[in-house]
Amino acid sequence: MLFLLGKFAKQIIIDEMRDTIDTVISPHQYAYRPGINTTDALLQLVDDITQELDKTANKIIPTACLDFSKAFDR
Repeated sequence: MLFLLGKFAKQIIIDEMRDTIDTVISPHQYAYRPGINTTDALLQLVDDITQELDKTANKIIPTACLDFSKAFDR
């Protein structure tokens, strides 16, 4: 019961602070935001790369991708 009360209180606090949180967090933050997911991050990456390639032909765009999916496995 105490667990449910804590979850309920957390959600109320987050709902009340959502406008403030959204002004502080970068629009390029894709984690922990409702309605935003990894697909949005990939679409943004493809869009950024496409825009850079449209500016100059034969341009090299260095990209580093890290996969942390196994980082916390034990």
